[in-house]
Amino acid sequence: AQRDGYTGPPRELKIVREGQPTTSLERVTRAQLDRQSTDRAQSAAVSSAVCVQTHSSEQTVPWCLAEVLEAARPAATAARYEDAGVRFINVREGDLALKVRLFEPIEPGSSMFTLSDVDVLVPARSVRLVDITLKEVPVRQSARHAPARQQRKRFELDKKELKKIRAEMPKHDDEWTVESVLQYRTYYRKEQWLVKWKDYGHDRNTWAPWENLLTEDVQQLARDKRDEHRPAKEAEKAAADRARTERALARRGPRGSSTTHQRCSDS
Repeated sequence: AQRDGYTGPPRELKIVREGQPTTSLERVTRAQLDRQSTDRAQSAAVSSAVCVQTHSSEQTVPWCLAEVLEAARPAATAARYEDAGVRFINVREGDLALKVRLFEPIEPGSSMFTLSDVDVLVPARSVRLVDITLKEVPVRQSARHAPARQQRKRFELDKKELKKIRAEMPKHDDEWTVESVLQYRTYYRKEQWLVKWKDYGHDRNTWAPWENLLTEDVQQLARDKRDEHRPAKEAEKAAADRARTERALARRGPRGSSTTHQRCSDS
């Protein structure tokens, strides 16, 4: 700022991230999730409740509950749903897809739902959970309402079912507490730690990168686990190097053999 003759006057700099490259790890993880979801969707029975992942651009509603109207089958035409209140993953022609009817919450964040009139076609790869239990709750009829007026049935989502959904598709504002750090690894040249989450079973352990380990205590546990892993990894690498050297020497043969002497004499 003092040498404005050299640097020029101050200017406003605007940085916009147009797109973030997808890493190999992200592609592999996404492919694995898509395969698992497709397998689940094929097992979903008609009239059962499923949990459907929404489009990645949908910030407020990462998932929706829905009732299966038609079992999974190849889509005859492509489908896009952006005017249903929630944006879903697009269906391409030939994609394995299900026709579902959406449940809508009584209010944002509520565990009470009603069955709406909105039917959508969703790709099988977006079905994250199947056979979700929803308990029907009796609706009290007010004396002021006419008997002819029908109120929609209400369904309650059990806390255990909600925990299963949160474990499969966490939201950005969900709070997760690390109980312990179990293992360390490098996957596609990226450091990861196997984390056990508090109040969740070992079937919900996940591999977390360093940036997801937020507290100093957890980061120290991660450092300790990495330090434990390194000597074993180095010993394993040294053993592999020795074995490789021994195989190479065995193929070469003894240095003073008659074959080597004969070749030297010929030359």
